[in-house]
Amino acid sequence: MFLDIGYGSDAAALLLVPEFTDAHIHPYDLDEYPAVGDSVTALIRHISWDDHKIALTQNQTYDRDSQTWTRPERGVR
Repeated sequence: MFLDIGYGSDAAALLLVPEFTDAHIHPYDLDEYPAVGDSVTALIRHISWDDHKIALTQNQTYDRDSQTWTRPERGVR
């Protein structure tokens, strides 16, 4: 899913379905996807400055000290 993050029309911010909240716990149905115009919260996972691509995540956190991404344990919904 491409998101407008207000960075400009040249930047493509992509939130892949596996990066949705709790996607590693249960598969998402189409009716659970955010609708066009909905606001979502996500972290920037990676920026490719050369081609203006931005990778986003909702289900991982970044530890600056260890410089690693982790997926928090969550209960099944």
